[in-house]
Amino acid sequence: MQHLLAGCSFSHQMWHKVLSKCRSTSVSPLPDTRFQTWWLSTCSAASPASCKGLSSLLLLAAWLLWKQRNNCVFGGIVPSMHRLLNLIR
Repeated sequence: MQHLLAGCSFSHQMWHKVLSKCRSTSVSPLPDTRFQTWWLSTCSAASPASCKGLSSLLLLAAWLLWKQRNNCVFGGIVPSMHRLLNLIR
């Protein structure tokens, strides 16, 4: 789970795109950073008005990343950044 959410290059690219799209100054999680630690620090760095929305977005993105991974492993689909970002949007 740690590798999928923070360690692999695919997820790192996804986090960069998601954070850029919402104009966040936070950085993608580093491979050795626990996802929960990164998520909490990213939300605490946001303004109080945007913290709840950013937190929801990060959890949604993590969930959809997890679902795409399962579809790849169990359904044989090819990972697609474009498809994943469209689902997140």
